[in-house]
Amino acid sequence: MDNILIVLRRGCEELAEQLTSKKFQVELVCDVLLALQKIKNEKYKIVVLDMGSNRINGLDLLRIIRSNPNNHHLKIIITSRNYNYKYIQKCFAQGADFFIKFPFEMKDIERIYTHLKSLDDYVDLEAIARYNQFEWLTQI
Repeated sequence: MDNILIVLRRGCEELAEQLTSKKFQVELVCDVLLALQKIKNEKYKIVVLDMGSNRINGLDLLRIIRSNPNNHHLKIIITSRNYNYKYIQKCFAQGADFFIKFPFEMKDIERIYTHLKSLDDYVDLEAIARYNQFEWLTQI
């Protein structure tokens, strides 16, 4: 079963029961530094970022995640109360894959997940480089 990490600004305890799915495992964190550690040490299919995160601005967090070549395979969904077109455009320029309005429902993420699962039979260059047995390919 695939893992999905949801990084929220606050409200982890209140939302923990609502943000569950039968399609994938959900991990919910409210600390961006803990989220960065988890992304480094665990394997996730999707990361959902609240762009209003504490400690580190959501856009900076997105930049940090995308600056590591080992994270290029991650699909990143950004969520925000800010529906400013230019801000969302900046997020996509920094490497976000999807945008959903906050507060979101789990069915929104499940819909994106189902779409991504339908593409699993197709392989892209990043997937080959990341999961190939030859380690030198990950350094291309």
